[in-house]
Amino acid sequence: MIWMNIIGKEVEIIDSSNSLLLGRKGIVLDETRNIIKIADKKEIMVPKDTVNLLVDGKIVYGKEIRFRPIDRISRR
Repeated sequence: MIWMNIIGKEVEIIDSSNSLLLGRKGIVLDETRNIIKIADKKEIMVPKDTVNLLVDGKIVYGKEIRFRPIDRISRR
């Protein structure tokens, strides 16, 4: 699961060290090594290492995807 591309997918933040992010949903607009940009009511920047996401009904741990998307694909 850690190799999947999440850009363009609908995600929900199900766990976070920042309680203001809990339950936020949106489409992933962009992704860097450490940050996910999500379009909610406005664009939010979410640090990967502080969140767990629900993507396509599966839990994705932010710490496991803390790579550039292209690097993650080559790790399969």
